[in-house]
Amino acid sequence: MRKIIVSLSLVLIILFIGCTVKYAPKTELKKDAELEERKEQYEKYSIVYTGNFFTGPAFNQDKNVYKKDGIRDNLQLDEKAYSKFKSGSAMEAIGAIFGGVSGGCIGYYLGNSLAGGDPSNGLLIAGGASIVVGVIFAVIADGKYEESVTLYNKYLKNELNLSEEKISFNKPGRQRQFNGSLTLLNIKI
Repeated sequence: MRKIIVSLSLVLIILFIGCTVKYAPKTELKKDAELEERKEQYEKYSIVYTGNFFTGPAFNQDKNVYKKDGIRDNLQLDEKAYSKFKSGSAMEAIGAIFGGVSGGCIGYYLGNSLAGGDPSNGLLIAGGASIVVGVIFAVIADGKYEESVTLYNKYLKNELNLSEEKISFNKPGRQRQFNGSLTLLNIKI
């Protein structure tokens, strides 16, 4: 009985930790402010994508890190950015499905092998292929998230009438631009 209570407690703790979402502050722009204040607003509300396909999507805004549900509302301000964000989210889900299938196939193969049964090599091949497909979808999702952040930051700059101004500030994480193509194992996709 004690083991059941401890197990249920651990499950509830994991669910609680996994279900908490930190939301980014709502973007409220003062378009008629002075140039320096508009630059400060841009620095505060611009986003840097810092996730990757191993750790999942992560977004930095004003020195805070948010997961995708926490930043979604701000990305909805620009239709193009939000469209890319939704596309990245769909690609991430498809990659996770293929990853789960691969885990099941390889796990069944290994379990059957360790139990002394006759393992099917087809399952091992299917699991390996599913891993490759899952990673490809995860990498594509990563690029879509980066592209959505780039589009959002361009939208923000235009809304604040900072198109001609050079904005320089330091934010944590990588700041790379998505060039619209993906190279994986020297194969252009």
